[in-house]
Amino acid sequence: MQGFWTRILRGGLRAGLKVAAGILSASVILAGCGSDQAPQTQGPLILTDNPGVILAAQAYNALGQDPPIRIEVAEAADGGLVPHMRTMSPRPDGIISNQHLYPQSLSLFASVNSLITSLNRSPADYPPRALVMDPEAQSYVALPLSATLPVVVYRKNDPSMAGRRRITLEELAALAREYNTLEDNRLIRAGFLPTNNPAFLYAAAQIFKVDFKASVLEHRLSWNPSAFTAFTEFLRGWFDPEEVALEQQRRFEQELAYDPWHIMVSDGRLRFTLTSFQEYYSIPSVLRQNLAYAWFTGGQNHPGIPLYSQPVSASILKTSTNQDRTLNFFTWLSSPEGIQALYDLWIDQQMPGLSYLGGFPITPMGQTTWASTYFPGLENPVPGLDELVFSEILPSQWKKMKQEVILPQIIANIRAPENTSTSQDTLIQELERWQRLYRQE
Repeated sequence: MQGFWTRILRGGLRAGLKVAAGILSASVILAGCGSDQAPQTQGPLILTDNPGVILAAQAYNALGQDPPIRIEVAEAADGGLVPHMRTMSPRPDGIISNQHLYPQSLSLFASVNSLITSLNRSPADYPPRALVMDPEAQSYVALPLSATLPVVVYRKNDPSMAGRRRITLEELAALAREYNTLEDNRLIRAGFLPTNNPAFLYAAAQIFKVDFKASVLEHRLSWNPSAFTAFTEFLRGWFDPEEVALEQQRRFEQELAYDPWHIMVSDGRLRFTLTSFQEYYSIPSVLRQNLAYAWFTGGQNHPGIPLYSQPVSASILKTSTNQDRTLNFFTWLSSPEGIQALYDLWIDQQMPGLSYLGGFPITPMGQTTWASTYFPGLENPVPGLDELVFSEILPSQWKKMKQEVILPQIIANIRAPENTSTSQDTLIQELERWQRLYRQE
């Protein structure tokens, strides 16, 4: 079972999710698998791209829910899950994903204000931007459920990290530079590979409050120009030509960075890498026995811990004829009892890295308690909810836009000799060019 779920986590979502439901429990009903019930007597239909929702439906249905929760699984396309939802008949009652909220989709979803109230919470219990509001309806349309957090991984015997539970962006840069080792003008040991770690680049942009977000124009992107300038200048300063130039790092990546990150950190080729806590914890314990981690934070100048990826959220469709039952499922899922049940199933099925919907629960009621219980030997307490930095609402095609334009342009800006204002002009031009090509596809 462990190997099967590892394959799902590493990209076998489309095939793996449907097989998983059959392996885990017959009480999870997959949409399209057939039912003798009339549509009006069937349980809520939940659309998701998250393997953990299958576990959640299994646990909830085991409580004797009649009719049971049904699951439709799909792999999010460029526009997230909404394009798939539009092809479904009947439409789902709810969506659980981290790829369904963008300006043009918000009007599709019903208010979750009553859901927040039923959990004895208020909007003030959540950090800024954790709750997504439909500006026209002036109501919240998604409940954040789960977040993945970034960690910097290093060797346990590294004296520079003794006693550290967190590492700031500035500390990471300084400690990485001092570790760089040259031999015959070739880099043979690297402190960190910033341009080879897309997750780091986006996390660093969040720390600098670049605030990429969807603009008022459909499928457009905007950001904070002054923060972008500071962010780019910081990254350029990472490489000192008198010590280790960018070209030497690129040669290191081509010639020596061929193993998985945990092997390169363990054998000393790399001092640090950045990944998600769940990915770190999914590595077999025998392979991380010499490794440790510290939470990645902005520090005093840029307080807060950026999310590793967009949070998993739950939304109810306005068109749902099962809103009350869907609301009941979401209430249970985000309650202490639901979180406990999902963690118990995760342990029972021996699934690496899955935890609660792929991350830690976004709850004001102390995720540290659950984390320390279900991650035995956890060295560092999980950061509090009030420390997490949530992003702005992003365009529907953000994932593809980030991969094909944003991150390549950030790397190009680091390498380019021109000033940052010119770099931003180039980014704008590349985004416009990409948008034209995107609309033609």
